[in-house]
Amino acid sequence: MFIKKPVQYLIALSCFFISCSSLENHAHKKRKISNDLIYETSPYLLQHAYNPVKWHAWNRKSLAEAKRLNKPIIVSIGYSACHWCHVMEHQSFEDSLIAEYMNKYFYSIKVDREERPDVDELYMRSVNLLTGGGGWPLNVFALPDGRAFHGGTYFAKENWLKVLKAIQKEFDQNNEKLVQFAGQLAEGVAAQNHFSFNKEQTLNQQIPKNSIEKWVNRLDYQNGGTLSAPKFPMPSNLQFLTRYAYQSKKDELLKQVDLSLNSMAFGGIYDHLGGGFARYSTDEIWKVPHFEKMLYDNAQLISVYSDAYKRTKNPLYQKVAEQCIAFIQKELKQDNGPYYAALDADSEGEEGKFYVWEKKEIKDILNPEEMQLAEDYYNLNHFGYWEENKFILLRREMDTVLAQKHNMSLSEFQESVESINQKLFNVRQKRIKPALDDKSLTSWNALMMIGLCDAYAAFNKEKYLYDAIEMHQFLKDNCLMQGDTPQLWHAYKNGKSSIEGLCEDYALYIKALIRLFELTSSSDYLQLAKQLQISADKLFLDDGHTYFHMSKKKASDLHHIPKQITDNVIPSDNSIMAENLYTLGLYFGLDAYIVRSRNMLIPIQEAMENYGGAYANWLLLYLDNVEPSFELVITGEDAKNAAKELHSEYLPQIRITFSDKPQDNIPLFAGRWQKETKYYLCRNQSCEKPVSHFEELTPIIFSK
Repeated sequence: MFIKKPVQYLIALSCFFISCSSLENHAHKKRKISNDLIYETSPYLLQHAYNPVKWHAWNRKSLAEAKRLNKPIIVSIGYSACHWCHVMEHQSFEDSLIAEYMNKYFYSIKVDREERPDVDELYMRSVNLLTGGGGWPLNVFALPDGRAFHGGTYFAKENWLKVLKAIQKEFDQNNEKLVQFAGQLAEGVAAQNHFSFNKEQTLNQQIPKNSIEKWVNRLDYQNGGTLSAPKFPMPSNLQFLTRYAYQSKKDELLKQVDLSLNSMAFGGIYDHLGGGFARYSTDEIWKVPHFEKMLYDNAQLISVYSDAYKRTKNPLYQKVAEQCIAFIQKELKQDNGPYYAALDADSEGEEGKFYVWEKKEIKDILNPEEMQLAEDYYNLNHFGYWEENKFILLRREMDTVLAQKHNMSLSEFQESVESINQKLFNVRQKRIKPALDDKSLTSWNALMMIGLCDAYAAFNKEKYLYDAIEMHQFLKDNCLMQGDTPQLWHAYKNGKSSIEGLCEDYALYIKALIRLFELTSSSDYLQLAKQLQISADKLFLDDGHTYFHMSKKKASDLHHIPKQITDNVIPSDNSIMAENLYTLGLYFGLDAYIVRSRNMLIPIQEAMENYGGAYANWLLLYLDNVEPSFELVITGEDAKNAAKELHSEYLPQIRITFSDKPQDNIPLFAGRWQKETKYYLCRNQSCEKPVSHFEELTPIIFSK
């Protein structure tokens, strides 16, 4: 028998020369035997590669084998930074007796939800219909053909074994009922993708206002965010609430948004030493985070805090945005490559161990004066106490208040805090770091491109724009397949791109390309955005030509391809696509794109009105359609500087573009070039007469 792996070959040789049964038994116990996940690249899947459970990856081969064996499928879904995914693995999937039962009666498939969000969405909807809830780890039981019939999230070890035995008994003794129930559940999931469209219906101008009236009752006016725990930073919610409050002059609502931004920046959810936000807070006051740090959260929050700085000029917001960028580029950036996905919540088997402190540790690092200041600044008291003598660093008061309390000037105080932070950071860097999820996703890297663009616009730092352009070039070279219908890859790792691009990849990359065009005036970005939009239409658009499927319509490995409509922490691919269609329609003069975009809004108006928080990105587009919104075209040799100045201001109702040279290949610029700087204000592709100074247009823009 040919043995492929060198380690196995050496073991075989040693057994040949040493005829010792006890040694052989000992070697068998010590040797780890891998399952099929050893051939994957996802860090999450590789974490389970040496489980005694015979895991398989999600692919057509595995699904066909499950069908041939006629075994019920266990679809277990998670991601590498998920704390409870690790807990369930250690309790159940590393247990030899549980593994033996799973291997005998089930066909077990592991899925990285970040690699296959379409698979996750399909089964999450199934579990949501079954239980009314969801989360990760997601564990679903399905027929051999993949249709779900039972599931849940985290199962404690004793419960998991009971469920396994109950499911196996049902599958053997009541198979017909299970098949019937699975069919009904699949129909229920499919029905969630159906949206009736009435061509005679129009957009209701009151939808944003009505939505806000219901939404404000769910906002927390003491701690920021919503009245709930856990609390997630919801970037598109913050962006919509800000824009609506700003344009409608709702000062109380704007104060609530700023309270949210301040509370998040002061809370334990923010890493005050290294920068960056954790995924969510487990409580109502942003104190105790779930410590994993995700690229997608931080990329979007860079945009949120950059826009907040434009509006307020609050230095705290600039500091947070730039610290987030610094954290991502230090901890999540490959050399000359893309950004990694996430940092784990755990290190050394403990959640948050890398980030929390014992008071004695800090006392050993700082001098007495610094310690006294740190106790106040980071609340090393009952407020900052977490558990087991550990403290979470978090703030409550502004620098000005604490500087006065400590009889220091503001600059002196801030220098002292900076010194304290550096000392603590240097010691923390010597700790064992959380695990890194070192795959890169096209969609999340596109979010980072957008964040860098927004930071460049707010802070006028050319490096951020350069970094965004560099990221685009990497994606173009490594994740874009050129051709008549250019297509994207979804994931990249170890020099190789894999997994066919999902709708979210196209939607976010198109949005990033549009943003680059707006900040550079290079038509190449806009032309590529248009090409990718045409590709997305061919690959993902449903038969009604209204909404987009999450993954490709043809040759899918899913029994039903879901559509993502509601916005979550990341806005839905459909809401981003609707925004892209609207913007491309304006820039290229394509009325059909604008009509399609509006037709995507109409069927979900009632849902937007009643559940604004789940449709925040849609509502931003809705404002473009029912409130005064404009395109501003700046031409002339000094157009770049004129545009840069306006990009640094908070003008959410204006899409600002410029051209400092003739560009007749873009309809937006055609026939408008002249050396002297001119401002063309347009709405619905109809433009005012050009003026020489932006101030001449403000009575029109701010007439409401």
